[in-house]
Amino acid sequence: MKKKLTRQFTFFQLMAFAAFASMNYYNIYLKSIGFDSVKLGLLASISSIIGMTTLPVWGVISDKTRSTKLTWIISMLVFGICYLIIPLFGKLQTLIPLYIIIVVYSIVKQPTHSLQDAWSISVLSTEGIRYPEVRKWGSFGFAVMSLIISYIMIGALGLSIDYVFYSAFIFSVILCVSLYLFKEPAVNTGSSTEKKAIKINPLLLFKDYHFSTAFIMVIALSVYSSLTSTFYGFILEHAGLDPNSYGTYSGIGAFVQIICMYIVTRFCKGVPQSYILIAGGLFGVAENIMYSIADSKAMMIIACTLWGFDMAINVSVLPGYIHDLVPEEYSATAQTLSGTAAMLFSIIGSSVGGYLIKEIGISRYNFYTAIFQGTLTVLFLITILIGKKIGKRNTL
Repeated sequence: MKKKLTRQFTFFQLMAFAAFASMNYYNIYLKSIGFDSVKLGLLASISSIIGMTTLPVWGVISDKTRSTKLTWIISMLVFGICYLIIPLFGKLQTLIPLYIIIVVYSIVKQPTHSLQDAWSISVLSTEGIRYPEVRKWGSFGFAVMSLIISYIMIGALGLSIDYVFYSAFIFSVILCVSLYLFKEPAVNTGSSTEKKAIKINPLLLFKDYHFSTAFIMVIALSVYSSLTSTFYGFILEHAGLDPNSYGTYSGIGAFVQIICMYIVTRFCKGVPQSYILIAGGLFGVAENIMYSIADSKAMMIIACTLWGFDMAINVSVLPGYIHDLVPEEYSATAQTLSGTAAMLFSIIGSSVGGYLIKEIGISRYNFYTAIFQGTLTVLFLITILIGKKIGKRNTL
């Protein structure tokens, strides 16, 4: 059963992240049709506001109905449909239809990740399978698809970015059908009573000291997804590179993620997750410093390598860390609250970031981002040292 479950979730990861690879080109596409840094930043902030206000609802619904899988299927299907439509609406004379579909996309963007983490961890843990063991295959799918997009679809075949969005729809449909056919393993609850909806109060989670302080690293490790990726086209231009080559660098970073996940699962089992998170924050600091001084392909590859280690810890260790801090019935709610915090950070950071880039340039912007990320990482270390004296207080 364990091997079969691992194979099934490996396939789910491959399909999901093959679809997610197209996300790299979302802001690149908008930039290509005339959006400058200010517009991209404001749009990212608006999208985050929409996502932040709707994301907790996804988590609560999932926990109340006890059907995280179905909730994830819905979010992934809507995501795929939105990506199919975006380039079609981008060609219209008016941008209003494009803005409407972006609003819909913003509602499902974060749940596609948060619900996946919550459901995968919950199901895999029943068979003693650690999430990073299968999550690394998501990075593999992301890496391969990113390189296919950059070198084959856009490079060799000369296809437009539009086809990148179409591919996301195809992989999303394959994933959703596979998930629908998948039968979750039965869990022995010690009672023959059917599962009932549970009363969920998300605010109670914040009574736990360690859960509350975890959000420091939620913010620190979300710098790339909340800020950097929005303006990555400008980073590439500053380094003298083509923005359409984004897939090359994200692909390299994704392969590094796989290596990092292997290191974490193979050699870091005895290391507290909190200290691995701190290491991720330091990788992020080095990454942004490299972005600020990069002026060649080689330097960008170094930056992407650092990004790979940073993101590997973000996507594999952070969800597990949060999961271990809360009762099982609060798992999806905790993950979606984490995503909400990242979006709140993105709301402020993206809007301000767009203006800062216009005023001080992308290089200084990345340098200041590194300082901010480093400050948060040190602050989290301090809370861990204090927490050792307080101890874990599970108040739920």
